[in-house]
Amino acid sequence: MYYSQRDTHYLTQENLLQDKDFIEDVYSFLKGRTGKTYDDPEEAYLDYVSLMRRASVNEVTAVKNYTYAKG
Repeated sequence: MYYSQRDTHYLTQENLLQDKDFIEDVYSFLKGRTGKTYDDPEEAYLDYVSLMRRASVNEVTAVKNYTYAKG
């Protein structure tokens, strides 16, 4: 299931940090996109959110994220 298909009430930091699939996706995305690896789900979550926020106001970051995700 795509996260965009989830009920928006589910998409909270607390719920996502308990979702093993989400955490694995975040670890994988951040490792591929930034080269950084994580042992702490909360640290990875916060870095992921920070990267997505930067992308919402910075076109270069948005394009790099899109290019990476597109594969």
